[in-house]
Amino acid sequence: MTASFKDEAILDPMPGYQRLAICRDGVLTDVFVSDASDLSPLAGAIYLARVKEGFASHGRIRLHLGGAGEASMRVKNTADWPSGKLMVITIQAEARETKPPQARAGIIRENPFAILQSLCPEPKGVFFSRRLKQALDDHPSPDLEHMATTLGSLSSSTKIRITLRLSAHQAAPDQVLAHIKADLDDMEGVMTAAKAKTTPAELLQAPDLPRLCSVILPHRLTDQEIIRDFDGTFWGNADINQQIEAALNPQFPLSNGGLLHINTPPGAAVIDGDSANSRLPPFALAQAMVTPLTTQLRLRRISGPVVIDFPRLGRPEGDRVHLDMAEAMAADPLPPR
Repeated sequence: MTASFKDEAILDPMPGYQRLAICRDGVLTDVFVSDASDLSPLAGAIYLARVKEGFASHGRIRLHLGGAGEASMRVKNTADWPSGKLMVITIQAEARETKPPQARAGIIRENPFAILQSLCPEPKGVFFSRRLKQALDDHPSPDLEHMATTLGSLSSSTKIRITLRLSAHQAAPDQVLAHIKADLDDMEGVMTAAKAKTTPAELLQAPDLPRLCSVILPHRLTDQEIIRDFDGTFWGNADINQQIEAALNPQFPLSNGGLLHINTPPGAAVIDGDSANSRLPPFALAQAMVTPLTTQLRLRRISGPVVIDFPRLGRPEGDRVHLDMAEAMAADPLPPR
């Protein structure tokens, strides 16, 4: 049975430099910073980009974004993207280590209930996410099926792909439709702006921190529930700085005396579960590691191949821990990709 959580979002609203911390039951899970002086492309920003060059052996093209620098995009056939071609792209991942920002073709907008895509190679229409399909297998929803028909007409007329999230199953249809229609209006504005330009430029800024919070925590916190911390009191009471410092350390202590060794060289992550001072038996220790592990994966934004060395377990116990990890990750509104 999936556990229920209490989420809390604390926004430090300084002009020109804002910080957003998200905690789950008092444990920090996300930190985002919006720095007006940093002009590098942010995830969610949409650009009119020019193809600079292609790398057929890598299946990638390099894109020029104007004053924002460059980005990279994976493609199936670089010959379809000749140098000089203008295209609309959405930044999907910010620059990391030696890699430039990563982009995807088309306009991609996310809200708490759906992902919308236009000018992209994916098929158009209305689709259900994997987790939504699973939920509908257990609890069919005539209202959702009816709404999908309405959205199908919208998708056909706007040529936009709509993927409904699990949270659409738990919300009022009018609320879901209102979010989608608002994003469709924004996307239409982006396409109009793109047609009026002949050089690379930013078409739409990345979501501001309150909107980002609503996407990360669908159907949990409204904008009015985000704590605006004007004097740092809430930030300090929640020990945000101390939790950030702990997340920068390669060793993360567990409350039961165990220890996680987290090593993240470029391109991979290796995590070793150490009993250290814990007196728990191996199976209990492994289970106690699951929640801290999934939180640290999210907070540290670990991606790519991840290898986790749990205490030595027998096959049935190992299978149980595997299922516990899968359930913990499924409860995350932004599961690893």
